[in-house]
Amino acid sequence: MLKIQNNIPLKDYSTFKIGGPAKYFTCVKTTSQLAESLEWAKKNNYPFFFLGNGSNILFSDKGYKGLIIKIQLSGLKSQDTKIICGAGNLINEVQDITISKGLTGFEWAAGIPGTIGGAIFGNAGAFGREMKDVVENVKALNLKTLKPENFKNKKCQFFYRSSIFKIKRNWVILEAELEFKKAKKEDILKKIKEDLFYRIGRHPLKYPSIGSIFKNIKFTPYNPENLKLQTRDKKNKDIYRKEKLRPLERGYTGFTKENLKLIEKFPDLKQFFQKGEIPAAYLIHSCNLKGKKIGGAQVSEKHPNFIINISNAKAKDVINLINLIKKKVKQKFRIQLEEEIIII
Repeated sequence: MLKIQNNIPLKDYSTFKIGGPAKYFTCVKTTSQLAESLEWAKKNNYPFFFLGNGSNILFSDKGYKGLIIKIQLSGLKSQDTKIICGAGNLINEVQDITISKGLTGFEWAAGIPGTIGGAIFGNAGAFGREMKDVVENVKALNLKTLKPENFKNKKCQFFYRSSIFKIKRNWVILEAELEFKKAKKEDILKKIKEDLFYRIGRHPLKYPSIGSIFKNIKFTPYNPENLKLQTRDKKNKDIYRKEKLRPLERGYTGFTKENLKLIEKFPDLKQFFQKGEIPAAYLIHSCNLKGKKIGGAQVSEKHPNFIINISNAKAKDVINLINLIKKKVKQKFRIQLEEEIIII
């Protein structure tokens, strides 16, 4: 039976510990409960929002004037190199199975406090790996027909920190089939230990946060033998030609002659042009914004792409910091940062 609660503080459901009350709130553990919650919202003409573990979301200080649907669909099954899991299963629950079964390909996710559904929705990733590398199939509920549909990897349209589920918002993820490879358990544990050591050493885990705020800047790597514009979409060539190294719809931009001027002005950027990615943290650090505070929010001194809640921060404090960072980076580098997080 569906249970709908009133005026639930959203800060209690966010790793940021920020957010006003949800007018209505419910947890769904079955597909039938999910369908019932959607029918209730539509019948009463309320907007709705799907919530995973709240590790990548900034809730407004005013809360949410509709129905928050917390996805708790769970269920873990493994067969050979495959793991089938519910959208509400935590990442670490799946990783525990990969360790016990000797499956590699998910070590990078160690320490990420999200759900599988949320990770697929935003194509979560770290250390050069992403969810798209392990997703075999996704079952999702069509929000119009309330019928389940299957999405093979290609149909999910994964790209940098996004997917068809994030772009179109026509479905809610129910479960996923993940594919891994066999490996020695000791090798898997060694890699997990290395990745966790990196996170502990470089991420501000002492304070509440929602992870990286901005996407890194992805683009076609610089080829010194060909300074002509390189694109990943010939149909949008004219659009790419006008860009000056800013993320487009799919997170990529071509290498332009204008970008050579950036290298001349900022020689340290050369290393990133050759890799095809500029870390947002580098740009923020270069603007001397590490440690910058507004209200109870602060740009982390440990990792400048993190904003941390150091003292009962408000959403407006975080948004003001985000806007300041974007303004300073744009002024200095002519690069427009794009948020990785979701703000509601």
